[in-house]
Amino acid sequence: MKAFLRLLIGLAALILLNPPGPTVFSFATTSQQKSVIPFRRALGPSFSAFPQAVYVTVYLEGDFPYPIARYKKAVETLLAEMRAISSKPFYYTFVNPAKNPEVLQLFKRKGVQPIPIHVRVSQTETRRQYLYPLAVVHCGLQDIWVDLVKGNLRPTGEIDLLEAEQDVEYKMAAALRQIAVYGEKPIIGVLTGHGEYTMDQMPQLKAELERFYRVLPVRVREGQALAPR
Repeated sequence: MKAFLRLLIGLAALILLNPPGPTVFSFATTSQQKSVIPFRRALGPSFSAFPQAVYVTVYLEGDFPYPIARYKKAVETLLAEMRAISSKPFYYTFVNPAKNPEVLQLFKRKGVQPIPIHVRVSQTETRRQYLYPLAVVHCGLQDIWVDLVKGNLRPTGEIDLLEAEQDVEYKMAAALRQIAVYGEKPIIGVLTGHGEYTMDQMPQLKAELERFYRVLPVRVREGQALAPR
């Protein structure tokens, strides 16, 4: 199941790197090998589509153990590189929810649950802390919430931080792309008619694509798009 989810991320990554114009096209995949896509280079044109400045708030500030501090540093480095290529003002900040009651109230209203972690302070003593691995990308009237560890939780409840570090670039790029195409999504066509899976049979892929595109099935024999349902 996890390999399939990473395949979906790979497909969406390829489409993010090569956004279509307002025409219908088709695609096919023959490999489940994960590709590494240089999102920093691909995002350049998207920044010009932002109506206003972009503000990113990351809720990873705090006195956390090294693995989490390293992950925070990776996110900070990514945002600094995105700011460097942005043609519009791009700001980011890190917030400690534990020291901000208003943020905790916001999380409560939205039903956000923290991830408890146990920090060893001595050979016999541990301290419980709470982690909110979230970011909010704000531009104009839009707020895109990003779960920074979505898909990176092990069955034991532990966070695979190395995997999360690999995936954070796609997650942030996807949020920015979602803002860039707001209100004018291009069309993507998916071939049907000779045994392919339909989009209804791939709901996770469909949901990911519909964040950025109008998805239309195309009958291969007629070469015409089906009317949207």
